[in-house]
Amino acid sequence: MNKLYVTAEVKAQSEHIQSVSSLLNTLARHSLEEAGCDQYQILQSNTEADTFLTFEVWASEEAEREHWATDHLKVTLEQLTPLLAGEPAIKKYNETK
Repeated sequence: MNKLYVTAEVKAQSEHIQSVSSLLNTLARHSLEEAGCDQYQILQSNTEADTFLTFEVWASEEAEREHWATDHLKVTLEQLTPLLAGEPAIKKYNETK
């Protein structure tokens, strides 16, 4: 089974940077408790304080798909969406051999 690497670039509205940071970090903590989540980090840009990147490593594509069905992700997305300056840019990667 191949690991799946996922990034999501998230841009907060300038007045909601701290709230977005808090929500993303809570999401990371809960996601790390999921079976199949090997890594879930939240990074904040050094040059654009309103820009965050999630870096996720999943044991498989199936584990990442199951993540989307969790209650904690659904609740976070409901709270997060109105605080963002646009849609997150999500990219998925596999290791090269």
